[in-house]
Amino acid sequence: LLAFLLTHSMLSRGFGRRWLNRPFGPEAERPLFILATGITLATLALGWETCGPLLWKHEGGLKLIAKVLQSAGLLLAAWAIFVAGTGRFLGLPHLKALETGRQAPPPEFVALPPFSWLRQPVKLGFLLLLLGMPTVTVDRLLLSGLTWSWGFPLTCRRSRSCWNSGGLGSLR
Repeated sequence: LLAFLLTHSMLSRGFGRRWLNRPFGPEAERPLFILATGITLATLALGWETCGPLLWKHEGGLKLIAKVLQSAGLLLAAWAIFVAGTGRFLGLPHLKALETGRQAPPPEFVALPPFSWLRQPVKLGFLLLLLGMPTVTVDRLLLSGLTWSWGFPLTCRRSRSCWNSGGLGSLR
């Protein structure tokens, strides 16, 4: 978990961005960032072993509600990524620019739903996914808490407009 958090945090800042620009230039920054953080996240997911006592396990109607919450979170995150442009999200225009020797097109973003309704729809979708876990052990609760406390408040701290707009997931 620490490897993912450090990789993701360090590579998104000034020193890490300069380091990513060295081998192939600025067009490769986004794809290299996605590759490095993807490898650490995949390693975390594949190596994770559940441990600790069971805190809760939903059965029957509660399990159905938990699954609906998870599905809503997954759909919200997927919808937001699709609207933002899946290729741009993965850095594909940057790879094409690197391949052709041109500069990557400037990012343009029109605030379509869900972005016109919510501040961070992708992160809110993942939070709903975590909150809807029907079976929770101490380690899963700790991972969810760390993920939320690392991702959501830091997003607001990095963006001054977040404080002015009412914070995370605020309706506009």
